Amino acid sequence: MDNLRVCLIGDISGNVDEGMKKITYNIFRKLSKNNEVTVLKPSELLSKKKEIVEFEPDVIHYITGPSMMSFILLKLVKLGLERTKTVVSITHPQYLYPKLAISYFKPDLALVQACDMEKLFKKLNIKTEYYPNGVDVVKFRPVNTVTKMKLREKYNVGETFVVLHVGNIRPGRNLYLLQELSKDEDIEIVVVTSTTIKKHKKVYNGLVKAGIKVIDSYVENIEEIYNLSDVYIFPVTSRPFAVDVPLSVMEAMACNLPVISTRFAGLPVFFPEGNGLKYVNDEKELLKNVYFIKEKLDNGSLEVNTRKKVLPFSWEKITKKLENIYLRLLNNFWV
Repeated sequence: MDNLRVCLIGDISGNVDEGMKKITYNIFRKLSKNNEVTVLKPSELLSKKKEIVEFEPDVIHYITGPSMMSFILLKLVKLGLERTKTVVSITHPQYLYPKLAISYFKPDLALVQACDMEKLFKKLNIKTEYYPNGVDVVKFRPVNTVTKMKLREKYNVGETFVVLHVGNIRPGRNLYLLQELSKDEDIEIVVVTSTTIKKHKKVYNGLVKAGIKVIDSYVENIEEIYNLSDVYIFPVTSRPFAVDVPLSVMEAMACNLPVISTRFAGLPVFFPEGNGLKYVNDEKELLKNVYFIKEKLDNGSLEVNTRKKVLPFSWEKITKKLENIYLRLLNNFWV
């Protein structure tokens, strides 16, 4: 087979500054180099059914979500496309109930990122494959100290210890911890929020009131914000407030930042602890590790090599893996 015809279900409209949009956009961009690829929003699936049939896709890949409705929509779209295979990315699972009903609308393959999701879909007798997210290792890369200081000047960030978090502002993301850190005058906190997901007013106001620098406009060169920072923290503990392998954590590691994170969903599956990546069990441990890294940085004994962890996950490599998965599925080869 020379190339594949793939219909991706996702959203790449507007600012690409949210997890699911970034994933869809990068898969689309890389897959399109060697294949015929189209992207449709979930809301367009039924209205553009005729176009999908005329396109005759080898694969329909539902990237957004999924929710129970995702499986139902995918089943309806496949009607009349007997040779087409259906794939669902279990990247941002929510409302997967009643679970038994999924087996009636099951896709040909579920791409999972976390152990509990693998267990669930195998129990429902659905083929599964672990498939992580990718990262742009060219865009996101470390800079020297001189550049770091210039970036701080550009974004009006001081010369203190800078703690960064990137993501939407919602109650479920545990961001009140940042307010606790902000009490320390030797620490500056920067939060970059998504323009795609509406920010929660109360949480946002709490951050601003605490003196935290919140960037709530679209930042095209988001890598610059990572590179002006000293440590990245990811305090989220529960779904569905982030994708199962958070892109911000991967981007921070690609910039070789030390990262302190909860053991969120698929992160420990793909990225073992060490070399500057620390997993914590609670808020107290997270705060303790921020001060530990600050002390190490102050005395010049901080050794970090988180970038090495994400180099195998470049979008080029991850998309090649996806092409191979599609081919195995089309050739009915599955172990």
